[in-house]
Amino acid sequence: MSARKRPQGPEATPIPLPPADVAFKGGAALKEIKPLLDLLPASEHAARNLPVTVAAQAVIAVAQRITGKGGEEEYRRFKLLPKELFDIQRVDFLERVAWATLHVAIQADAARGAASMAKLPRALVDDAKAIEERMQKCCEYYFDDDPVLGPRLALLRPGSSYEDLASDLVGYHEIYLAKFEVVRQDAKHFRESDLTLAPKRAEEIFTRLGEAMTPEALASVTLLDRVWTLLSRIYTDVARTGSWINRFHEDPLAGYPSLFDISRASSSEKKEAPPPVEKPA
Repeated sequence: MSARKRPQGPEATPIPLPPADVAFKGGAALKEIKPLLDLLPASEHAARNLPVTVAAQAVIAVAQRITGKGGEEEYRRFKLLPKELFDIQRVDFLERVAWATLHVAIQADAARGAASMAKLPRALVDDAKAIEERMQKCCEYYFDDDPVLGPRLALLRPGSSYEDLASDLVGYHEIYLAKFEVVRQDAKHFRESDLTLAPKRAEEIFTRLGEAMTPEALASVTLLDRVWTLLSRIYTDVARTGSWINRFHEDPLAGYPSLFDISRASSSEKKEAPPPVEKPA
């Protein structure tokens, strides 16, 4: 069977959005999806291990392609699916959830700005950076070309903020646990003690940053966890279903980009000036 050509439409890449649009559309969408957010228990929150604002903009572009002009045929194929297998409301709600996520992510970033400039003890920062450097070198030596871990390592390369540092320690620790029999063979960079110290230092950093945050900032981060979880679930379902209904096209995945890949492409833009370090007395 020959592959049919995919209908042309806007590419699903992040689009620049005026702040006014984000505040207006995002705020309205947040109120609309609040009943859905209330159904998400904290124990099921998805990890935010990629730039949320970039991912949300990409989802907005995908949703606008499906529900906008030129996407009528693709939307019709979604509606043909039995409700027991796929709820068309996921497509209808996708753009609104993405707008709400973008709005909350921008608010959370602003609220965390002051906390990110909090001073941490130099000994803690230096130790965490040394652990991160060892784990990075060890992981990249073995898995830099790995089709699964390679892209993840690209996102874990050191940043400048304390949150980046703590998040990277958690990421490398997960890889160490999953590939312990491999990384333990590295006689130069592997230290078994890093398996314990990496999550411990990450927790210390997150704790100190949390102590520096206002109640409003903490609330915004919690809300971000909830909207990001909802967006991840809905987009994953829509993307997998859309790829299936377009399975006879030349590239059925083209219209539903991986948020991980999109974020990896933008990871080079996430680093800024390093935060201050508390000098020892």
